[in-house]
Amino acid sequence: MGELNYILNQGEKGSISFMGDSSLNSSRLIYGESAKLFASILKNKLSKGEKYSLLDLGSFKGELLKSLLKLLKGFKFSTIAVDLNEQALKENTAAEKKFVSNLDNLPFKDKSIDVVIMRYVLQWNTPQKQKDIILEIKRVTKKLAIIQHVGADNEFTVIHKSVINKIFAGEVKALKRSQEGMFFSSSNEIEDLMRELKINFEKVDELKINGLSDTAIEKYNLNKEDSKKVKDLLKRGDYLIRTTWVLNFD
Repeated sequence: MGELNYILNQGEKGSISFMGDSSLNSSRLIYGESAKLFASILKNKLSKGEKYSLLDLGSFKGELLKSLLKLLKGFKFSTIAVDLNEQALKENTAAEKKFVSNLDNLPFKDKSIDVVIMRYVLQWNTPQKQKDIILEIKRVTKKLAIIQHVGADNEFTVIHKSVINKIFAGEVKALKRSQEGMFFSSSNEIEDLMRELKINFEKVDELKINGLSDTAIEKYNLNKEDSKKVKDLLKRGDYLIRTTWVLNFD
């Protein structure tokens, strides 16, 4: 239910936000820097002389994948996209192969994918499903995976989660999501999962991003009344923690 809840509510301007095309500092930091960071990692880890399979989980319309490939000219990839949103995948021109699938049950053989990338998917799933998704990444990945996540503060985790949850509870109709299928894990909680699954990981980025309300207002194109509600609901914790990990499997 978590993933279904996620795909049905990307916001009126979701695809534009995913490309990082925004003048807002918060949106730029959440979405606009991902491709450059991912590209720098892959340039250090991969060779131009080989061809790699590249799987984008939660690919949607291929916004991240398209930006990433532009920065990796000279590298060779066979590109694969997975998402539950069939319509979005139809518009995904960055992937050569596309699959409609749950991320906790991927349609690939063990160790069959060289590189896996996933951005901002885990928080729309329960803790158990987050674990299952990471376990699937471990199962199918041959070389490395890059996971980028936005979640709650490590120091004030419970309080911060409760603040974030308020904007999706239904007071602002455009943002409403199922509370049962949403869990803004802290980076510490995600790392505990990876240790439990015996995954070799490296944290390569962590940043506090202020202005979650501004990004939500822009992404969902909220009117003045709903914009004020979001600002009021987030006044005790109007930020997210962005974290990026490299998971090594070879």
